[in-house]
Amino acid sequence: MTAVATDEQSEARQQPPLARTVIAVAAALAVIGGVILTWDRLGLQFPMAVVLVVGATVALARRAGRTVSPFAMISMALAVVLSLFTALRAAPDLNAATVITVLALAAAVVLDVLHQRALRSLEWLGAVILLPFVLLQALPEWTKAARIAKITPLTGRQRAVLRGLVISVPVVGLFGVLFASADAVFAGLVGSAFDVEITAPAQVVTRVVLALVFFALIAPVFGLLFASSVDPMTPNLDTPRASAWGIELAMLLGSLNALFGLFVLIQAAYLFGGADLVATGDLTYAEYGRRGFFELVAVSALVFAVGLGLQLFHRLDQHRVVRYLLLGLIAQVGFVFVSAFRRLDLYVDAFGLTQLRFYSQSFMVFLIVAFAVLVWAIIADRPETVLMRTLVITIAIYALGLNVANPDQRIAQRNIAVWEDTGTIDGAYLLRFLSDDAATELVELGEAGAFDGGDLGRFCRRVDDALGVDESWSTANRARHDARLAYSASSVRC
Repeated sequence: MTAVATDEQSEARQQPPLARTVIAVAAALAVIGGVILTWDRLGLQFPMAVVLVVGATVALARRAGRTVSPFAMISMALAVVLSLFTALRAAPDLNAATVITVLALAAAVVLDVLHQRALRSLEWLGAVILLPFVLLQALPEWTKAARIAKITPLTGRQRAVLRGLVISVPVVGLFGVLFASADAVFAGLVGSAFDVEITAPAQVVTRVVLALVFFALIAPVFGLLFASSVDPMTPNLDTPRASAWGIELAMLLGSLNALFGLFVLIQAAYLFGGADLVATGDLTYAEYGRRGFFELVAVSALVFAVGLGLQLFHRLDQHRVVRYLLLGLIAQVGFVFVSAFRRLDLYVDAFGLTQLRFYSQSFMVFLIVAFAVLVWAIIADRPETVLMRTLVITIAIYALGLNVANPDQRIAQRNIAVWEDTGTIDGAYLLRFLSDDAATELVELGEAGAFDGGDLGRFCRRVDDALGVDESWSTANRARHDARLAYSASSVRC
């Protein structure tokens, strides 16, 4: 035991660790996150948290003397920009996708920095899923760094600051709760500042538990990256790719090319016949637009998975026939895209746009860009790290494009155009599923008399719910603010 302690003390003297700094930074971020973050409404608090985490990451990297890769810098910048949209958009599904993308970018950065050779290919395909296992694998290093931090002597100033924190925090907290219980105005000011009702013990306990959870997530990551005795910044080679199975893969891809070619020939009449063919045949707009659309999307996604797997795990440069067959298959997927777009476009023109139809179209656009990246990697024979980094950035840009497009507003505008042409509109759908991102358009429909009966009642309840919410600074949201202004100025009589 003494020998182990002596070795760790020697290591601590030779190379002063950042474990103590990492613990302090992780604790500070956890406390801030536990105070400002909420589960029910996203607003200004989420981009603030992301900016703090990114800033702490860059500062610790500089303190540790480690260079942040261009991919990591681009990913962190995209994460900050994406997080800002949670304070601009109100759509829950869009905000959820934004948060997931930000977390995926964080996981990709961590895994890219670690350069774990054993997980090299699979880690990119399931970064968020594999990250906890990577952290578990690194737990011994993190524990060792923490022990070194514990046995390293504190300076006099550090001991004084630590004692001051231990004494001050519980005393100030106790007096704060007493003052809040005694004075409602004080309680309201503190509660609005920290977005928590400090007189409610359940909320205080929830915030403390949330802070502990954040600390349990942040501290191991920062400890692994910046306080581990093993330098994770040293790059490793890509996973060797197989060069066998050339005949088998050629037979598979050749068969798929023949099948896709037959499908394209059959679809040619529908692709160029359009609405006239549908009107004269047995298919209605709904049947033509919906039948097979999602199956075609699934086919395209599966072909992309096949191409990605071959590029990652097989030496396509040594089997030109397999390479050309794969490129030919991807080219035929382009006709599948045209067919899918044509089907859905006819359906939208006739019946309007919904969230499912919008996101389906946007996902097809993303697949087209992803296929373009894959074709570039195949032709240029790019290594897997370059390909996967490019795909991660592509996913982030796709999420950014969704936020810029403002889906709910576009859906409302498209349905208004259909209503002006046909005089019909699904008001119940718009009022039930669209968020406050489309509030201006919904007010426009209400003032134009598009809502009657049950739809008018839904509109009035929506107005009452929006005007009855008093948001704090941490949940401040531009879309919800503009919606309250639009509802207040509305001339619709409820």
